Amino acid sequence: MKTKSGPAVTAAFRSIFDNKPKLLSCLPVWVRTDKGKEFHNKDFQDMLRDEGIQFQGCGNRDVKCAVVELVQRTIPDRLYKYLSIKIPADRQVEEMFTA
Repeated sequence: MKTKSGPAVTAAFRSIFDNKPKLLSCLPVWVRTDKGKEFHNKDFQDMLRDEGIQFQGCGNRDVKCAVVELVQRTIPDRLYKYLSIKIPADRQVEEMFTA
């Protein structure tokens, strides 16, 4: 994403929900975010409501939603380990994660 505006974040989430992999047969039940304005706007909230997803924002200004930050670190690490094993040696896994 080039900007963190409300419509840009909404479009990004919508594209994820519309193009979900076959392994994800359902949408998330909850979305937890920090107090960023990109999540607390009408476009994003309407999109969540239309999809039937509940929204939870961190109430404390000092808390930056540790759950989200943990997931942001964990998923790329696990993908890297998985792809390092599954992809043949002639393909560079590092190139996939440095873009």
